[in-house]
Amino acid sequence: MFRQRMLWFAIVLLILSSLACNAFAGGSVEPSLEMPPPPVTETEMTAVPEDAPGLAPTATLPGAVTDVPLVDTEGNPLLEALVDVNLRVGPGVQYDRDGFLFAGETAPVIGRDPVSGWWKVVCPGRSTGTQCWVSGGTQYTKVTNGTGAPVAAVPPTPTPKPSPTPAEIPDRGTSLAAEGLLVYADEAGLWLMTLDLSQPLPTGGEPVQLAAAEGVERPLISPDGRKIAYIVRKDGANILHVVNLDDGSDQILINSVDLPVNVGDGMAVLISQIEWLNNSQGIAFNTFFTNLVGPDAGKRVDLWTVKLEGTVTERFETERGGGVFALSNINQVILSQQDAIVRANLDGNDAEALVTFDFISTASEYIYYPPVQWAADGNAAYVAIPNADPWSEEANAALWRIPASGPAERLETLPGNILHHPVSWSPDGSQLVYVQQEIDASNPPPVLMLAEGDGRNPIPYTSDTQLDLFGWSPGGAHFLYAGSGEYAVGQAGAPPTKYPAQGAIADMQWLTASTFITAIGGSGSWNLRSNNINGDLDLLTIANNDFADFDVWAP
Repeated sequence: MFRQRMLWFAIVLLILSSLACNAFAGGSVEPSLEMPPPPVTETEMTAVPEDAPGLAPTATLPGAVTDVPLVDTEGNPLLEALVDVNLRVGPGVQYDRDGFLFAGETAPVIGRDPVSGWWKVVCPGRSTGTQCWVSGGTQYTKVTNGTGAPVAAVPPTPTPKPSPTPAEIPDRGTSLAAEGLLVYADEAGLWLMTLDLSQPLPTGGEPVQLAAAEGVERPLISPDGRKIAYIVRKDGANILHVVNLDDGSDQILINSVDLPVNVGDGMAVLISQIEWLNNSQGIAFNTFFTNLVGPDAGKRVDLWTVKLEGTVTERFETERGGGVFALSNINQVILSQQDAIVRANLDGNDAEALVTFDFISTASEYIYYPPVQWAADGNAAYVAIPNADPWSEEANAALWRIPASGPAERLETLPGNILHHPVSWSPDGSQLVYVQQEIDASNPPPVLMLAEGDGRNPIPYTSDTQLDLFGWSPGGAHFLYAGSGEYAVGQAGAPPTKYPAQGAIADMQWLTASTFITAIGGSGSWNLRSNNINGDLDLLTIANNDFADFDVWAP
């Protein structure tokens, strides 16, 4: 979940920067889906070596869909999927799904509905029927010779299905050992999918709607796997909820407008980062302020806790908390400020600035708070702090180890600008991976570097014009990263295994030591995939949302 927290940290920085510039703009969204689809398994893939002088060799996995040219020698209508898209039994999202077309696949067109603009096509073999309907939206599909398609009869509109109720949440009392969780947000609200971990590739059960609301974001599963926290944006405020999976109850913990703070007329305070306490009985959070009528926003650099029974406590007031923070497994907290790293107890006591540094230029309005990562055992935390001018040729980042007690330990220095690519340590802190972006006139492409946990013995692993990190596996044997049109599993001393991706790779989260979940797509539609390190993958569901917003849990 560290990667998810860093993703939201980046999103908040983007929002704050956009508000400061008064330049936020929305985008188009695909039609909403009534219910996430059943699993669809893609073709198994085989690794193929690839040479890369000076870097670790790679293994490339061919996609499940080959590049089929959009031609028909007979001049018949033919449809090509531009993105992964649902097939349905009628022309509209109110009809049941019956399979998918993957990006690049084609299907013969056998009819059209001029009212909805949907096309009737021959179903692929993965569908249960022989004739399906698919959206004619130009962002989803492209048709050649479409004028030759006849008008097709439209099936009767189906009777609406009742919404799921809390009573439909599966009883998980005896199946936890082999069951994981995937929780995600879409335009319709908050959804839960149970994952079968007994197989090498986890499969998903039927999705259950936990909450029906617009503006759901930041779902977060508790350490015990029994509760889901999430945020709802509403009317210049945001509201922190918790769903209890044992009884299906949904309670409001805190509405941001009820926080006892005063930020002036026309301003609002919003809940920012959220983290479960180790005992799953409360949540820590910080806040930021935003101007409801003008270009002004920023972190309040505070820290609060709220218990499940409703008690809200300000642990560190404004400017004494963290722009970002990290909790250990014994509820120690590291507070990241604009010029210091502070270790404290979560009750607000024993706060001590262990590392101080110069203000870091971001070449923008937002303030950079170095993200902190605790080792899995809670004995130490790690942080990489950029120098004051990370846009110069002297750009570098100082590595520090923050023990649970005692002074901080200065480690090595990494060259390059890391502002947009936080360093990622393995769970035990013995290894790290980072994106080295050198700043010089030749503008070299970023290089993914592996090193010992203290920064010694760095070696280049791979290079790409676009690189993004998504963290280490629970056992520390593998790490996830994305490049141009692909994502990959890396391993020290071994070549990466690459997977092609049609669309943006928004997030990847480890589920177990050998399995992970990815979110791939864009334009308001995200494919959530189950993956394993052997190259197998399965499409679990499609979430229609502006952001890919999910969390995973395994026992």
